[in-house]
Amino acid sequence: MNKVVGSAIIKDSKGKILAVRLNKEKKGGVWVPPGGKLEEGETLRESIIREVEEELGIKIEILRLAGISEEQYGDEFWVFIFYEARIISGTPRIREPGKILEIEWIDRNQLKNSNNIHWF
Repeated sequence: MNKVVGSAIIKDSKGKILAVRLNKEKKGGVWVPPGGKLEEGETLRESIIREVEEELGIKIEILRLAGISEEQYGDEFWVFIFYEARIISGTPRIREPGKILEIEWIDRNQLKNSNNIHWF
């Protein structure tokens, strides 16, 4: 069965992108934009808004589709859908410490230079 993950690409005033380091997949974790799996009965946009608020305690507004990628992990296929978004209230902070190791605003150039960053 395919898994669908929605993520928010949130930029600050300097163009840096909000990323979270998850405690999974690789030694030292993996950097991803905030978001999560689509749950039954919700739209992808609703899923992203819910996940970002649960993980980081911020409310966001989805702006537009930014990109799509597909990955295969063993026998499972994952579809990652990225939306540009903006913070409408709150300041990002870790609300799920067992899942999220840290939060950082990452420069776009860093996205291409690490195998511990998952992006499109």
